[in-house]
Amino acid sequence: MGVSVSARHRLAKAQLSASSMARILRRTLPKRNKVGIINYAGLLEEARLFGVLTNGQFRKLILKHRRALIEADREPLTPQMERIFRSEDGDAHVADRLRRQYWFSWEALTRLALEFEFGEKYRAFADHRDGLTTGSSDRGAAASVSQGEGG
Repeated sequence: MGVSVSARHRLAKAQLSASSMARILRRTLPKRNKVGIINYAGLLEEARLFGVLTNGQFRKLILKHRRALIEADREPLTPQMERIFRSEDGDAHVADRLRRQYWFSWEALTRLALEFEFGEKYRAFADHRDGLTTGSSDRGAAASVSQGEGG
């Protein structure tokens, strides 16, 4: 007779998907940070590139860095960043964010968790993704992480 596996264990071992990622973020990050349209497909691809393949691995990543993510989100903005937010989102939106002390969306917080976890390798990947550097491909920047550290 086979060993019974709990539903929770099966769910943790299931392959990470956009919908499971959304569910995990909804259960682990502050609701006030659920702003804008979140590119779950892009986040999923990035997580996979860095070896975060299952629901359990993703949940563990977010929970491991949750406190640091919330602290980073509550840090005061530099005047330069405040100007950028005002030009992108408008004065009223920035005033609300200043009052409620939050800046980053779930998408940004997820990327920050990846940066906290994978350090310079993720920063190099993100710089390339954002067009801040030239050189190796996104997959190349992530390949050594998924083979070496991670997960």
